[in-house]
Amino acid sequence: MVKKIYSLYGEGYGYSYIANFLNKEGCPSPSGGAWNATTIRRIICSSVYAGDTVQGISEKVSFKSKKTRRLPEDKWVITKNTHEPIIEREEYARIQEIRQNRNKRLTPHKGKLHTFKGLLYCGGCGKLMHARKRKERPMGYICGSYSKLGKSSCTSHHINERDLCEIVLNDLIEFLKDEDVIKVLSKNREKNDKDILIDTLKKQIEHKKRQQEIIYQDRLEGKISEDLFLRINKKTENNILLLKKEIENIEKRNIKIKDIDVFLESIKNNLCQKGINHEIAKLVINKIVVFEKGEEYIEKIWNLNISDEEKKFIRESGAVIIEYAF
Repeated sequence: MVKKIYSLYGEGYGYSYIANFLNKEGCPSPSGGAWNATTIRRIICSSVYAGDTVQGISEKVSFKSKKTRRLPEDKWVITKNTHEPIIEREEYARIQEIRQNRNKRLTPHKGKLHTFKGLLYCGGCGKLMHARKRKERPMGYICGSYSKLGKSSCTSHHINERDLCEIVLNDLIEFLKDEDVIKVLSKNREKNDKDILIDTLKKQIEHKKRQQEIIYQDRLEGKISEDLFLRINKKTENNILLLKKEIENIEKRNIKIKDIDVFLESIKNNLCQKGINHEIAKLVINKIVVFEKGEEYIEKIWNLNISDEEKKFIRESGAVIIEYAF
């Protein structure tokens, strides 16, 4: 089984694909349940299968708890060549090199909210596209299925972020001259402000619910008394109820922009000075669909109401279709 996992990974298949493949084949995982991407990754990363003994992989969270946490690889204690290997040392080294190169190539660029995050879709499989930064190459986006499962699921559908920003920027400069477009932008801004407030309150509710789970577990383990549990739980329930009522109130009332002229001026200044950012993109774009040459446009999926001539163009040449919010 281990040899099969290494072989598939070496052929370019990802952790999730390998896990799904083994599940379809009916192969039991080490735990006896279903395979998952995490288990596959641990097998690929472990030099145990190359003949080493690996210790210190995990530690207890605290002396009071039975829970453990996995330690980073640089904390492990590895003793080389202690037993007969399942995977030859050379093959193991080759797979690790593939893994490291793949991580460098596909790791999301962190620390920045990418311009078209949540707006770009693959025309081939319909999945969201993910931002990816390759070494010495400009920022771009690739199909989510291809990113996770590799070439067996879809093709990359790669698109350059800089080129897409330039297209949208030129469109917006023209759109902002249209009064009807300005009215739609102001309504969308009102909706976005309301959504942000509601999302914040929902996150607070989830946090309160997690607190409830923790104190409930503490009660079961005898760490706190029944009386203390009831008092804390009641207070938490009241807080959750207040947050839910606040969400209801926000959904019922209209949130007005204080000064639409200031809002529009800020958009124009941002466009001129900084170009397109995520906030503006989310405000003006419903979705962007990236088609590669040879793919068929399906109206039931995309609902973009394009002409037969445009559908033919997609099939023959590929295309990028932007659906604006106005």
